[in-house]
Order: sequence, then C-alpha cells, then structure tokens
Amino acid sequence: MIKFPFLKVLAVALVIMGCSATIAGGAAQAEAAEPCDLALGAKIFSKCAACHTFDTSGIHGAGPNLNSIIGKPSGSSSGFPYSEAMQAFQRLWTESELDSFLQQPMAAIPGTTMAFGGLAKPHQRAAVICYLAQGAD
Repeated sequence: MIKFPFLKVLAVALVIMGCSATIAGGAAQAEAAEPCDLALGAKIFSKCAACHTFDTSGIHGAGPNLNSIIGKPSGSSSGFPYSEAMQAFQRLWTESELDSFLQQPMAAIPGTTMAFGGLAKPHQRAAVICYLAQGAD
C-alpha cells in the first residue's frame, strides 16, 4: 500500500505518459514505413532512363547502369568514365545517401556531370529508390 498519495498519482501519470509515447511512436513508425510504390518508381525512373540503363547487361548509357546500385560504392561501375567529383565522393550508395543525392545531385556532389535538377518530392525519391532496390529482372 502506498502511503504517499502523490506517488500514486505520479505512478499513474508515468503509465499514461508511457502509453501515449508508445502509441505516438507506433504512429510515427507506421508513417515512416510506407509501402513501396513500384509503379510510381518505374514511372519516375523513365526520366532517368534517358541517361541510365537499369538491367543485368551492365551496359552503360550516358550515365552508369544502375542495377544493384544500393550498397555499391559511388563511382565504381566498371567501364564507366566517372567525373572527378564522383570518383572523389567515396560513399556507399545507401537509400539515405541516394535520397540526399536525388534531391539535388549537383548540390550534393559539386562538379558531378549529372545534369539533372533533382526530385524535390520525398515520396517520388522514395519510390525511385524502392524501384532501384528491387533490382532489374
């Protein structure tokens, strides 16, 4: 039995706060884990296809082939003549890194020869990244 009533009130308040934090955290996780929109990703990638291939051939266009790009070091596709800026970038293409790059490529890597203004809308970048993560057939 609790002799101090304020402790009982404090205990109830902490339980309530914990429950509301769990509910809020669950909502944030559900919001962050939106489903992959492959159709939108494919549609948006059609802009990229003017320069980039995305198949298992390994053949490059004006830009490098993007098959298996997730987890690959930047500037590392064999046979593609990368800009000095891309060679110096020295990062792994994670989903987060691609998101930053695709927002404004020329700002993310000054000196890149990728002449693309970027994708301003987060859901569009997410769809393209999801599409790339699926890999080519």
